[in-house]
Amino acid sequence: MLAAACVDRAPGVRVERAALVIPAGGSLAMLYLTVHNHTGRADTIRALRIDDAGGVSLHTPREHATGVLEPGTEARMVPLPPNSTVRFSPGGLHAMVQVTGLPMRRGSAVRLVLHRTRGDSTVSAARVVAYADLDSVLAPPSRWQRLSVLASGWWRATSGSHCAEDDPPSAAMGRELYRASGCGSCHGPVGRGDGPVAKTLAPPPRDLRDAAAFKAGASVDAIAQSIGMGIPGGGAMPAHPHLNASERQSLALYILSLRLPSQPRNLTP
Repeated sequence: MLAAACVDRAPGVRVERAALVIPAGGSLAMLYLTVHNHTGRADTIRALRIDDAGGVSLHTPREHATGVLEPGTEARMVPLPPNSTVRFSPGGLHAMVQVTGLPMRRGSAVRLVLHRTRGDSTVSAARVVAYADLDSVLAPPSRWQRLSVLASGWWRATSGSHCAEDDPPSAAMGRELYRASGCGSCHGPVGRGDGPVAKTLAPPPRDLRDAAAFKAGASVDAIAQSIGMGIPGGGAMPAHPHLNASERQSLALYILSLRLPSQPRNLTP
């Protein structure tokens, strides 16, 4: 109770837990943050700016054809209700940053400016992090993530299968997750890109057997990052932030096992 009483709730708009994730491939990075509006009046976020970045766009999630959320559509403004907290998080509201020419060194920081409709702009800093660091930086999780984790736990309990955070990743577990997570509805039972939902998606799902199809990188880490975040700035790949690190890597290992014999199996970043 004493700790709670010491939380800074001075009137104003504050930004905390801002994280810019190093992209696995391409030039678009995902930006997540938490915004506290400790004022009694409504406001809106009309733009975000990062010094030296090519641009920052706001995005809201949309439902994927499989029933989960995909990266989303661009938003003009984000509401900040009075005395509220708004979280930009995987699977939810987020921002995309054009990082061409922007130094992306893990552990460094970039200057972040939050432009609002009312009052002065809010200046803060965003840490540059690897995707593996993201969970600890963004804690506590969003409501959507908590519900997803509960659903994931229910699946493990009812199916008799589990993959705890400290379990070693394996292709065998990845095969179970591929089936249970509905990956085959888009990518097909053996990853050919011929699932029943495939014809409704533009662009169509990748043929997972082809190493050249992985635009964000074909290594275990890069594939695991794409599974967790989706594909920023294009594609219909939805985010799966409810999967833990071991589960994402298990899925990546299974996907690599589908690769055609003539294709390279790149197991390093």
